[in-house]
Formats: sequence, structure tokens, C-alpha cells
Amino acid sequence: MCIGLPQGNRTPRGAHWRRAPITLPILPLAETIWRTVTSEYRNSVHVVVFSALVRYLERSGYSIQEFSRLSGVSAEVPRDPDARVPIETMVRSWKAALELTGDPALGLAVGADYSSNSHGILGHLISHSETLGGALKVLCRYQMLLSGGDLIELRETRGEAHLIFNADDPNPAIWPTVVERIFASILTVAKGETIGQFSLSGVELDYPQPPHAASYRRFFGVLCRFGAESSRLVFPRSHLDLRMRNRHSSLHSLLSREIETAHKALIEEKSVTTAKLWITLPILLDRGVISVRDAAEALNLSERTLHRRLALEGATYLKLLDKARFERSMRLMAAPDISLEEIALACGFLDNSGFYRGFKRWTGMAPRAYRQSGRANRDLVSSPSPRRSTKRRSR
Repeated sequence: MCIGLPQGNRTPRGAHWRRAPITLPILPLAETIWRTVTSEYRNSVHVVVFSALVRYLERSGYSIQEFSRLSGVSAEVPRDPDARVPIETMVRSWKAALELTGDPALGLAVGADYSSNSHGILGHLISHSETLGGALKVLCRYQMLLSGGDLIELRETRGEAHLIFNADDPNPAIWPTVVERIFASILTVAKGETIGQFSLSGVELDYPQPPHAASYRRFFGVLCRFGAESSRLVFPRSHLDLRMRNRHSSLHSLLSREIETAHKALIEEKSVTTAKLWITLPILLDRGVISVRDAAEALNLSERTLHRRLALEGATYLKLLDKARFERSMRLMAAPDISLEEIALACGFLDNSGFYRGFKRWTGMAPRAYRQSGRANRDLVSSPSPRRSTKRRSR
């Protein structure tokens, strides 16, 4: 089921179908999976995030009873090591902790209290990585196990490394505190668990400058720019080669296998945006609208959120659109009474030349030669995949 599809048919004039276009099958469990995963992962965090806050309050001598009274949340940490804590609970917990401590830079303090031992298998995997670069790549890959709506990216330029933090749907009430905690914990690992001298060259935050901005300068050791497009830590690329103090290749390999199993299962469950988009693409193609803006509108998402959710699931809009076009073209090519011009239109190409380039990239053959070869019906039965190509994508 697709909600919020753009109104009006934007199919180019002069298009006349000889038969109804063939669409891709709807996955019957997609909506059920969406509701389940949204509830369990996208709107929750791993219990270690909650326990880190409680542990800091206890160590700092604050009343846990008062914390529970202010938040309406039991401070007793669940026994299940893989328990999830609802986002609403974390919001109330952070607000109560900020009121209890009176410390506007609480996120920095909790992040500085980070301990690998208290962050389960992911903490140990980071600690036992060979280099800081390897540790950060582990964090980027498995961050969703801690918080399903967050995304950490590591980007490398010629001389710099950028660690960028985004959230699927950040809660403005606690977003600065969340960013503080994430960045402070990363800096704590980089400085405390590596051999060598780690330092930042810049910090950018995607929210307005808070009253306690001086705390940022003292903690990070550099000027911080607020109101940026995204939140990121910037440091020399050479620091990625710093070796970890507790590196252990054998243990790291063992832990990697264990966490990859959990990650793979989560990815399979979490690929709900991909599934919903896959269901929606045939409808968009029927309407003649294939831009990412149209797709985001169809799913009631912003373009930024759509890109971010797909990235969390290891997908991109262009790759999914390309695959949808390919599969539709294969099905229509098997119907000899549908012209190549109509197939091009049905696959979202504005002209035949774009379809020609795309089809040749997929199959290695021109559309007409492919149809004349008799491969269309054989390939439809065998469900082929597009050929891999290094050529520039045809739009």
C-alpha cells in the first residue's frame, strides 16, 4: 500500500498503452515488517545507551531515586543484554538528568565517561581493532545496533577525515545532548585507546550555538562552528593509522563474526524502506514520475530522510530505480506486441536514446537486436540480473 502518492498523471502526452503495464509483485508482509521494525529499532536505542547515563549519574553522586521521580522511568537496567529502550523513555531520561545535574554540557560529561567494557560486543570490537580507522569503520557499520535511526559516516579526503553524524528524525529537545555524547565518546576512544597523539582540526554542529559553547572549546580543544549543514568531527587523515592499544586480531575476528550475524539479521528486518520503495516504484513509473522527490513524497518522507534510511539499509535510490527499470523492460520485451517506444516510456525514459543506452548497459545488446535474438522469453524465465558496468549511468 502506498500512501500520499502525488496527484495527477504526469505521463508525457501521446503515450497510448496497448495493454496494462506489467508491475512488480507487492510484498504481502511489507507493512507488517515496517510497523514491527519501526517500533523495535527505529524508535528505540540499545540498553547500553540508557545504562551509560544511569552509570554516570551514580558515579557522580546524584540521587537515582530523584532521577526516576523526575523522569517517571525506572533506573533499573533491564537484565536482557540486548534489550531496547524506547526513544520516548530516553527523551524523558535526558531531560530529567539535565534538570537533576543542572549541567547543560551533560552530553559531553556522559560521553567522556565512555567505557568499551560497558558497550557490549560492539565496544569490545572497537577496542580490539588494529587501527583507529578500523575502529571507526566498525562504529559506522554497526551503529544501527545501538540506535536504529542514527547514521555515522566516515569520509576521507586527501588530507582530512570527516566523521559525520546524522539522525533519521532527530528530537530537537535532546539533539544537542545526543550529539555531545556521541562525539565525546568518540574523542575519548581516539585519545585514550590509541598509541600516539590524536587531535581534532575542527568540529561542526548542525544546531545553533548553545549558551555553554565555551564547554565545547575546552573539551574538543578547537573552535566549534555551529549552525553547520551537518555535525562532524574533522581530523588529519593520518590519524586513521594510529594503532589501538588493545588490538587483538584473533579476538577481533571472532567478535566480528558474532556481530555480523546480528547485523545481517537486523539489516534483513530493517530493509523496510527499500521494500516500500520497491513496491512504490512501479506506480511511479506508471505515472511517469521517477525523481527522488516524487519517491519521497509517495512515502511521506523528506528527500533527506529517504536517502538516509536507504543508506542505513545499504541501498540507494538510483540503484533501486535502475533495477526496477531493468526488470520492467525484461517483462515488456517478452511481449512482442508492445513497441520499443512504449517500453522506453513505461520504464521512465523520456526518449528512445536513453532507453537504448540503459538497455545496452544492462544486457550488452541493443533492444531491437535483443528482441530479435529470442532471448527475451528465456531471460524472463531465468530472471537475469543487470550486467555490471563501469560506464556512466544513463538517466
